[in-house]
Order: sequence, then structure tokens, then C-alpha cells
Amino acid sequence: MSVTARARAGLTGLAAAALLGWALSAAAQPAAQAPARAPAGPRFFVLGVWVQSVAQMDAWKARGVNTMVEVPQGHDIAAWARAADQRGLYQIRHPSPDLAADLKD
Repeated sequence: MSVTARARAGLTGLAAAALLGWALSAAAQPAAQAPARAPAGPRFFVLGVWVQSVAQMDAWKARGVNTMVEVPQGHDIAAWARAADQRGLYQIRHPSPDLAADLKD
């Protein structure tokens, strides 16, 4: 066997031994404990409609929609958001110019 072949065999054996050692040490570690229950997530499925006026909100709510997406162009953002809130509708929209008011919404 040539010097190169013996060096390759030695490196291959060394790599295999290192990998085996790592696998054995990982197997000896206790398994991570699963949480007692799944983390809390959404309690509803988002069902939304895009760019609807305040006048249409009641009709969409009656159809089972729970989210209004985007304020129609030309509508007052605050008035539209209040109308959605009054009807129990969630909103996905761009922020208003008054970010402090958005935080309270």
C-alpha cells in the first residue's frame, strides 16, 4: 500500500471514528421534552374581503367574513377602522398617519 493510500485510509478511519463518537454521545443525551400542550395560536380562521366600504361591512359580516383587508381609496382610515371595530371585524391595512392611534386600535 502506498503512503498516499495509507494516509487516505487513516483519514477515512479517523473521520468514521469521529462521526461514530458524535453519534454515540448524541444518543446518550436525554431527548428534549415536548411541551405539555401546543403553543397558543389563532383561535379563528381568517376569512377576509378586500377593499370594502363601511356600507358593505354588515353584509360581509352576515356572510361569515371576519376580516376587512385594506381601506378603500378616498375613505377616512380612522372612520373605517372604527366601523370595523364596532362590527367585531379584524383589519389588515396600511398604518394610518397617527401611529399612536393605531396602537390603541
